Amino acid sequence: MTFIGVKKLCNGNILYQMNMKEVENWLRLADIQKAFMAHFDRTLNIRNKLHYIITEFIPTTSDTGSSFAHAKMEEDNMMERDAITFSKYIKPAHLRSTNQRVAHITLGFNDQETANTMIQIGMFIEGKHISIWKTLMEPRRCLKCQKYRHYANDCKAEIDTCAQCGNHH
Repeated sequence: MTFIGVKKLCNGNILYQMNMKEVENWLRLADIQKAFMAHFDRTLNIRNKLHYIITEFIPTTSDTGSSFAHAKMEEDNMMERDAITFSKYIKPAHLRSTNQRVAHITLGFNDQETANTMIQIGMFIEGKHISIWKTLMEPRRCLKCQKYRHYANDCKAEIDTCAQCGNHH
């Protein structure tokens, strides 16, 4: 195993690129992460890259965010253990209408292949077959000048631009 590249990201994070795909799974092991981090500053941590998907029309009674719920989904869909590491309703419970019975959930997978498989075949959650979509990130767009690649707090435009018509008002 060798590092073949290092990149400092805009947000200050550091991205390491290694020469083998198998190293990614190996480095996800808690003991290995602990040994790796022993050589760095104690304030640093490792954040694994997750592959996000959207699951539609999940009953609002479903438990999300717990390791028990993740284990149940993995078991029902014949996934490896700890394949799902993140789940959360897109709309928080306090913002839903009182009679809402289903909602969408974002799931984060450790493995891209598992996420892609679930997108192709769908998942069973609480006995219901669920359609799944890949989460697409929208490009950065300034809400002041309506141009891409920066946000309003970094905008140098002096006047606001309307998103609907493009005029300055």
